Amino acid sequence: MDGMQAIDPHAAAEVQPGTAETPGGTAAAQLLLHAQQVADELRSQAEQQAAEAMALAEQLESESRRLHEEASTERAEAARALSQAEARLADASAEARQSVADAGEQVRLLLDAADAQRQAILAEASEAAVRDREALDRELAVTREDAERIRAESRAETDHRLATTASLTLRLLTLATVSMRHQQLETVRAAEELRITADEDAAAVRAQATQEVEALRKDADTHAHAVLAEAEHVRAHAHQTAEELLRNARAEAGEAIRAAEEQTAWTQSTMQALLDNAEQEAERLRAAARAEGADHVAQRRRRIQAVVDRVGARVREAVETAERDAQELAAVAASLVATAESDAARIRAEAEDARLAAIASAEDEASLVHERARRREEETESTTRLLREQVADEVVRNRQSAQDELRAARREATDLVAAARAEADDLRGKARAVLEDARTEAAVLTKRRDEIAAELEGLSGVIQALAVPTEGSTGPAPEEKEHP
Repeated sequence: MDGMQAIDPHAAAEVQPGTAETPGGTAAAQLLLHAQQVADELRSQAEQQAAEAMALAEQLESESRRLHEEASTERAEAARALSQAEARLADASAEARQSVADAGEQVRLLLDAADAQRQAILAEASEAAVRDREALDRELAVTREDAERIRAESRAETDHRLATTASLTLRLLTLATVSMRHQQLETVRAAEELRITADEDAAAVRAQATQEVEALRKDADTHAHAVLAEAEHVRAHAHQTAEELLRNARAEAGEAIRAAEEQTAWTQSTMQALLDNAEQEAERLRAAARAEGADHVAQRRRRIQAVVDRVGARVREAVETAERDAQELAAVAASLVATAESDAARIRAEAEDARLAAIASAEDEASLVHERARRREEETESTTRLLREQVADEVVRNRQSAQDELRAARREATDLVAAARAEADDLRGKARAVLEDARTEAAVLTKRRDEIAAELEGLSGVIQALAVPTEGSTGPAPEEKEHP
C-alpha cells in the first residue's frame, strides 16, 4: 500500500514531457502510465471489492444477528409455547382433576341421593308394611271380636232358648203333675164318696138285709180298694209319666193347661153327675129298700161297677191322653231342642266360617302387603343398582375422557415443543450455514485482497524501479511543472 501511495500521477505527467524526447523514455512513460492506470484500476477494484466484502460481511453479520435474533425470538416463542403448553397441560390437568373431583362429587351426590331415595323408599315401604300390618291386626282384632261376639250371642241365644225351653217344659210338667194329682184326688174323693154312699145305703138297708148290705159293703169296700189300688197305680204311672214329661216335654203350656182344665171340668161334671145319680139312686133305694133289696143291691152293684168301669175308663183315657200329651210335649220339646241345637250349630258354623274367612282374607291381605313390599324393595334395589351402574359408567367415561384430553394435551404440547425445537435447530443450522458461507466468502475476499496487495507491492517495486530519474532528464523537469 505504501508503494501504491508513492506513485503520483502529476509526477508521472511531469516526467512524460521530459522523456518524450526519446523513444525509450516515451515507452517507459507510457508503461508507467499504463501501470499506474492498471494500479489505479486494481486499487479501485480492490477497494470496491473490499467495500463490497465489508458491506457483504456487515450484511452477513447483520443477517447473522437477525437470524440469531430470529432464533432467539423463535426460542423465546418456543419457550413461550412450551410454557403455554405446560400451562395448558397444567390447566388441563387441573381441569381434569376438577372434572374428576366434580365427577366424584357428582357421583357422591348421586350415590347419596340414590341411598337417600333408597332409604326413603325402604322407610316408606316399611311404614306402609307397618300400617298395613297394623290395619290387618286391627281387622283381625275386629274380626275376632265379631266372631267372639257372634259366638257369645249364639251361645247366649242357645242358652236362652234352652233355658226357655227347659222352664217351659218344667212348667208344663209341673202343670201336668198338678193336673194329674188333682185328677187322682178327685178320683179318690169320688171313690170315697161312693164308698160312703154305699156304706150309707148299706146302713139304711142294714135292718132289712144285714147280710146283703154287709156283703154289699164288703163288695163295695173290695171295689173301693180295687179302685184305690187302681188309682194308686194310675197315680204311680202318672207320676212316672210326669217324671218322663219332666225330662222330655217341650210343648206349649197353654194347650196343656187348657187340656187339663177341660179334663178337670169334664171329671168334675162327670163326678157331679155320678153324685147326683147316686143320690137319686140312694133315695130310691131308701124308698124301696125292703121291696127291692136284692134287685136294688144288684142294680147298685151293676151301677157301681159301671160307674167304677166308667171312672176307670175315664181315668185310663185321661192317663192315655196325658201320656199322648206328654209324648207330644216331649216330641215338641225334642223338636225345639233339635231346632235350637241345629240353629246353634249353624250359628257356630257360620261364625267359624266367618272367622276363618276373615282370617284367610286378612292373611291374603298380609301376603299381598308383603308381596308389594318385596316388589318395592326389589324395584328399589334394581333402581339403586342401575343408578350405581350408570354412575360408575359415567365416572369411567369422564375419567377416560379426562385421560384422553390429558394425553391429547400432552401430545399437543410435545408436538409443539418438538416443532419449536426442530424449527430452532433448522434456524440454527441455517444461521450456521450462512455464517460459514460469510466466513468462507470473507476468507476468499481476504485472500484475494492479500493477493491484490501482493501484486500491488510487486508493481510498486517495479514502478519505483522505473521511477528512478536519469541524468538527462533532471534539468527540464522543473519546466514541466509549468505545464500542468
